[in-house]
Amino acid sequence: MPPETFDRSLWHATGGSRVATPPLDEAIATDVAVVGGGILGVSTALHLAEAGTSVVLVEAREIGWGASGRNGGLVVPHYARLGPADARAALGEDRGDRLSALLGGGAELVFDLVRRHRIACDPVQAGWLCPAHAPSRRAGLEGRLRQWQALGRDGLDLLDAAATEAMTGMPGYHGALLDRSGGHLNPLAYVRGLARAAMAAGARIVQDTPVTGLRRDGDRWHLDTEGGGRISAGRVLLATNAGRGTPAPGIAAGVVPLHVYQSATAPLPPEMRGRALPGGQSLSDTRADLFSLRPAAGGRLVTGGMASLQLGALERIQHRMAQRIGRFVPGLVVGGFEHQWHGVASVTPDLLPRFWRVGPGALAVTACNGRGIALNTALGPVLAQHLSGAIDEVALPVPVTDPQPLRYPRLSAAAPGAMLLFAGLHDRLAR
Repeated sequence: MPPETFDRSLWHATGGSRVATPPLDEAIATDVAVVGGGILGVSTALHLAEAGTSVVLVEAREIGWGASGRNGGLVVPHYARLGPADARAALGEDRGDRLSALLGGGAELVFDLVRRHRIACDPVQAGWLCPAHAPSRRAGLEGRLRQWQALGRDGLDLLDAAATEAMTGMPGYHGALLDRSGGHLNPLAYVRGLARAAMAAGARIVQDTPVTGLRRDGDRWHLDTEGGGRISAGRVLLATNAGRGTPAPGIAAGVVPLHVYQSATAPLPPEMRGRALPGGQSLSDTRADLFSLRPAAGGRLVTGGMASLQLGALERIQHRMAQRIGRFVPGLVVGGFEHQWHGVASVTPDLLPRFWRVGPGALAVTACNGRGIALNTALGPVLAQHLSGAIDEVALPVPVTDPQPLRYPRLSAAAPGAMLLFAGLHDRLAR
């Protein structure tokens, strides 16, 4: 994940200053140690500190360095490609419904935290749209809507084609699922704001401090760091996105890294603003070759996508993203992009998160599957309850299991790129 892609992002340019904390150069003790300064780790640390549990969060680079500060900033309280019924089938009725309830309330929690802690992250809670690019996909959205409504969620509607075109500015869709609780924000500014709120509540955060070792001695965990600092903790959470940089072996082998590229336009001319998403909603449609779009501060648009080949993709994908926007939004011409950057998400075969047992009192939690802002924020409070001893493993929304490496990790890592080669054909056949 080259540093220049982080520095080139719109979020880096507009997200304010980094959180000011020094590296760790001493031995300290705490109730809970959290490894990883993304949304999951920071949300957990915030809720631990607010509950009066001592917590130290240690980050190898800086807060928001990974996928949490590089994604498109869409706040989506839905599974990727799944519905609550799929969560039930995979996790059982009780756990599946608990996970769906957490995720379904994730956007409201995000925007509530933004308001409560006065986080300056350009938040817009105007709703999230999932348009159907084919008639067959509309039927799938109808099914998901019924499943969410059966859990008692409101604020969701299924739009017809005309209402979808009016709300998106894009003809050709066959309706859309609208979730009014969703929206968008600057994700780097958001996670930095959460970190500052956690520090204000009593959490200690250290950055530029890679963890090099994790061992258990008696009833305590001991974390060694690159700078010579040491942390002694009763419990540990590893929240390092796809296992990169984790001191626990085998975690990274259980997920597929998904490379995603984001592009932000320069501020659009006044006459072109409002042609796409005039009401300020965010959008990600039902295509296998996913099309996402959202407004951003200053009259910009942000879009994201994947590349079948990673070599040179950041430059190569720019033309393709501009073409897609022009094709979907009549009359909107994007000559190029002012910002482009790259991030890596973690994906599991069933598109559900994993809670892996590292040892007594130590968990590794991973795989937001492209829904990191809402889901990882919402997992923070329940993980904080567990790590503080308030609830046991049975009460968690995902079972705690031993790490399960993928059978063919190299083949799995190449799968997203290979599938993208056939995504266009798949989307045409769906129509």
